[in-house]
Amino acid sequence: MTKAALMIRANSSCELYGVTENLEVYAIPPGTDGGFDKSILAYGTCRAQQ
Repeated sequence: MTKAALMIRANSSCELYGVTENLEVYAIPPGTDGGFDKSILAYGTCRAQQ
């Protein structure tokens, strides 16, 4: 459910760079439970740099 909700919130694009490919949920540290309010939708290179 979280990825689907994030796709809607982010208009199906990376919330940091606007890229529309290879999107996955990225839980924002520290101590996050991965919930909707503590996650972003980010593409592969962006996630790797975090």
